[in-house]
Amino acid sequence: MKILVIEDDYAHFHTIKMALKYALDKDIAVDNALKLNDAISFMKDKDYDLIISDLFLPYSSTLMNTIENVINNKRSATVIFCSAMNISKSDLDHINSKQWIFFPKNDKFPENLKNTVKEKFIG
Repeated sequence: MKILVIEDDYAHFHTIKMALKYALDKDIAVDNALKLNDAISFMKDKDYDLIISDLFLPYSSTLMNTIENVINNKRSATVIFCSAMNISKSDLDHINSKQWIFFPKNDKFPENLKNTVKEKFIG
C-alpha cells in the first residue's frame, strides 16, 4: 500500500503514521511532503492508494487551493483531509458536498483516522 502524508508538523505526521500502523496492523512505508509543491511532485511521480493532507500548508495560498491541488493530482487515491485549525462553515459545507473525508485534528483524530482506514482498506 502506497501512502502519502502531506503534513508540515512533525508531531502530527508521527500521530498519523502511528494511527495508520495500527489501522493496517503492520509496518508501513509512508512518504511525507512538508509543502504543497513537494506534495504535487510526489503525486505526479507515484500513484498512491491513500493521501492524508493537512489543509493549511506552506506554498498554498488558501485552504481551497490546497484541496484543489490535492484533488487534481491524486489520481485514484482515497484522500483524507485534516486540520488542527478551525475551518469556516462554508469550507466545511464544500468539503461535505463533494463527499470528501475531513477530520479535525482533535483528541478523536487518531481513532477516527484508524477506523476510516480500516473501513476503506481492510473491510
